[in-house]
Amino acid sequence: MENPLLAEILKQIEESPEGRIPFAQYMELALYHPEWGYYQRDRVKLGREGDFFTNAHVGELYGLVLGRLYAKWIRRFASVGEWAVVEMGAGDGRLAEQVGKGLCDAGIPPEQIRFHLVEISPFHRQSARERLAALPVSYCIHRRLPEIPPVKVAFIYSNELVDAFPVHRIKKDGGLLLESWVSKGEDRKLAEKWIPLGTDSADLLKLGSDLRDGEMLEVPLAARGWLQEVARWLNEGILVTIDYGASTRVLKQKKGTLRGYRKHRVIPDILETPGEIDLTCDVNFSLLEEWGESEGLMMVANLTQAEFLLQSGIAGLLPAAVPTDPFSPEAKRVRAIKQLIHPQAMGESFRILIQSKGLEINRGQNLF
Repeated sequence: MENPLLAEILKQIEESPEGRIPFAQYMELALYHPEWGYYQRDRVKLGREGDFFTNAHVGELYGLVLGRLYAKWIRRFASVGEWAVVEMGAGDGRLAEQVGKGLCDAGIPPEQIRFHLVEISPFHRQSARERLAALPVSYCIHRRLPEIPPVKVAFIYSNELVDAFPVHRIKKDGGLLLESWVSKGEDRKLAEKWIPLGTDSADLLKLGSDLRDGEMLEVPLAARGWLQEVARWLNEGILVTIDYGASTRVLKQKKGTLRGYRKHRVIPDILETPGEIDLTCDVNFSLLEEWGESEGLMMVANLTQAEFLLQSGIAGLLPAAVPTDPFSPEAKRVRAIKQLIHPQAMGESFRILIQSKGLEINRGQNLF
């Protein structure tokens, strides 16, 4: 039986005047088609039984550190009853559970916590409801950010959300700027074609003009729309973006970072089974800074994960004595901290971008 999403993509290609669709359109359909997209399917995607892990699966430390940091920010920037915490792309609610515990551990009364989760996947929204139902913190779950009632001060964060936004792929080859499109190949399979970049996209032309021959860049124009939505909804507050990625300078030299995952294995052909694999690429933090600033989101800090966690106090969660039993909870905590901050694990590949709106925070000012 033919993959129904593949059939839909082929139909859109055949109906297109050019006989092809931009790669970003393919990625949008593969991940977010309302019926057959990867994130709309009713199956486990996170954790050991899914296709990938996140920071939240390395014990509960990440969320505890975030929660304690947000507690500091709440006391510094907000008044009782006038603030909320928002997680975008909340998945199954695992990280939100940890952050809520961190807030409580830091002395924020559960009844004062207004915690909102934004998640487009119906399957994940239901998973989050089940996970969070019995907890003392009251969580509200939404499909879109604008569904959340206005609040004076909000602390918004995302963890591995932006890496799944659709991207345009551009490269320079033989002095020509080219963009990736998807067309119909042999035997009803999909094929990638590189076509000279048109003049209708100022953003792509601007970024492409700085490429050298042989360099490639993935441009998440959808992330710009996301930042616009956040900035319009946010009255005052802080946006924290957690993801793997780097600057434009570093990324364009990698010659592409797009990859597919299924059951924790890299899938070489990202066009073969649309909707059945996760698609992701490294986040361009330079563009998030630039686009955010144009929407009134001022960059406060751009740190490696190791820098962020150490400044946020994760070392204080180490056991007082070196554990002798390698299977003890203390030993597991030590290993988790090492995985989160070690440069050869997650410490350098992940970055944290902190942006603010309407608050008196200067770049480089100590937030920790």
